[in-house]
Amino acid sequence: MRIAPNALLAAAFVLVAGAAQADSVGPDWITMEQAAKKARDAGYTAIFKIEADDGHWEVTGLRDGRRVEADIHPTTGALSNERPDD
Repeated sequence: MRIAPNALLAAAFVLVAGAAQADSVGPDWITMEQAAKKARDAGYTAIFKIEADDGHWEVTGLRDGRRVEADIHPTTGALSNERPDD
């Protein structure tokens, strides 16, 4: 089976556009500074990184002396899915 070059180009564009959209901040999101405050309020003593990732903020920092990652809800700021940062 042969795939037309235009079909491959269109598929590549959809994949790239989808990835870019997944990692961008939405218009109703809390700010990065507000997300950092939510993490500090939850006990993070150091924050190394906060980024938009797959429809939420993702924070990496220290909590209880361990390096961890967690998801921050984009509009409420609720932390969830805390896990070790490997």
